[in-house]
Amino acid sequence: MRSVRSVLGRVPAGLRRTLTTRSTLVFLGAWAALLLVSVGWVVASPLSSGPDESGHVAKAVGVVRGQLWGAPTDRPGVTTFRVPADVGAVGGGMTCFAGQPDRWAACAPSPDGSSTATTTVTSGVGSYDPLYYALVGWPSLVLHGEHSYLAMRFLSAVLGTFLLAIVFWVAARSTRSRLLATGAAVATTPMVLYLGAVVNASGLEVSGTAAVTALGWSVLHGRDRPARSETVLLAVAVVLTASARTTSPLFVVLVLAALCCTVPITRLRAVVTDRRVWGAAAVAAVLVLPALVWTVAVALPGGYIPSSDPARPGRREAVWHSFWSLGAYGRGMIGVLGWQDVQLPEPVYTGWTAGIGAAVVLGLARIRRAWLPVLLLSAGVLCLPAVVQAGSAHEYGYIWQGRYGLPVLLALVLVAVALSGRTTFRTVSPVPLTAVLWTAAGVGQVTVFVMAYHRYSVGVGGPWDVMWRGDGWQAPHGFAPWLTAVVVGSVGLVVVAVLAAHRRETDGASTVVDIPVDTGVARVSGCRSAN
Repeated sequence: MRSVRSVLGRVPAGLRRTLTTRSTLVFLGAWAALLLVSVGWVVASPLSSGPDESGHVAKAVGVVRGQLWGAPTDRPGVTTFRVPADVGAVGGGMTCFAGQPDRWAACAPSPDGSSTATTTVTSGVGSYDPLYYALVGWPSLVLHGEHSYLAMRFLSAVLGTFLLAIVFWVAARSTRSRLLATGAAVATTPMVLYLGAVVNASGLEVSGTAAVTALGWSVLHGRDRPARSETVLLAVAVVLTASARTTSPLFVVLVLAALCCTVPITRLRAVVTDRRVWGAAAVAAVLVLPALVWTVAVALPGGYIPSSDPARPGRREAVWHSFWSLGAYGRGMIGVLGWQDVQLPEPVYTGWTAGIGAAVVLGLARIRRAWLPVLLLSAGVLCLPAVVQAGSAHEYGYIWQGRYGLPVLLALVLVAVALSGRTTFRTVSPVPLTAVLWTAAGVGQVTVFVMAYHRYSVGVGGPWDVMWRGDGWQAPHGFAPWLTAVVVGSVGLVVVAVLAAHRRETDGASTVVDIPVDTGVARVSGCRSAN
């Protein structure tokens, strides 16, 4: 303890105050807890077991070697990359268990970390924006084999959990945002944390949308003048999210439009004319421009991983198929792991579906102004599969998977819960509900982790005792340390969420804008000073 104090004593006073504020401590605690859960997934998932992970790894390894989109092939949307064999050859035998839930991962060979050969690898994501892949692919320049692969996963997890932790940071900064910590329990489905722990740009898109939603809410509903830290982080989150996938810019615009509908026009005008907001928006626009140019020039002609099903339906058939498949897409947003071959226990699907439905209904029932943003985001969740596939199914087949709509669903839950909290929890503390929801979510996350490990260790129908004895496929150092990491991280999330949702007497010490969204009237209320 004395050494910690001595270190803090050498930190400049301003930075020391920032590092020890309640919101910063909540953020660091949330980041650590989320990262613990993610590390469990990083190591305890077999190599190339993430959805289309072999193609994403090939893209990342190629991008850091100057191959931004790869060499074209005669198949639409498919390109090739020339990469080192020790990390590039993650398809083929490495995916021997993909799509076969009864086959465990022991059939996959280990990457040869001593090989100096190169190989040509095909990828369906060559047209994706290269920013995410440049951020996570550089370990392949200095590491080899399995270590390189796990390092890329770890960087993806660090980036994703940082963005998710921003939700807790926003919740801890103001009583008008603390319900975000409660809603995050429902919004953070098992698929959210799983996607962030494999090499896949969808993970960045999901976590980035969560950060954009929370920061956008804080800027609109927080202080009279948005804090510089919020506007800067919002600009960063927008740039990262909009650069993730072909549909990412559309998701960012949809979420920001929905958030703007949650405040009266007078408040919206005051925010958008603020100099800090304008400055951050200008910087974000400049940095997002390359992503938009890439989307139009490169991604739109390709943009999707072609379906392995040879059928190429027409527009009307694609629209009908999309709406008919909404139930399957909903399960995918909660969690269908791996190469669409790891189903979750039915109670997990039922519990998260009930939580999501309750959040949306509560928002609509309590707030008159909630119908427009909730309707807008709900339409995004329900109609985007049809819109995307109507224009692409004739060339790529049915390419939509449930996880593609997860960013909009996550934003929908956060916005609905935050809106309902403006009236529901004005006098009642949300702490008990937050504790219950995060405890239930933690149990669900641990259950999903154990079920997924069992599938890869011995297959879906394999005996459970074999997995616990250490036979079958095993992660490095066995199952126990990574299960422990997931359990400890899940418990930590309960504690951090309760701290973020807890209301202190000094939370509203400064003058803030109180926006009763049910009446549409903005008023300024001066809060008493903290003593």
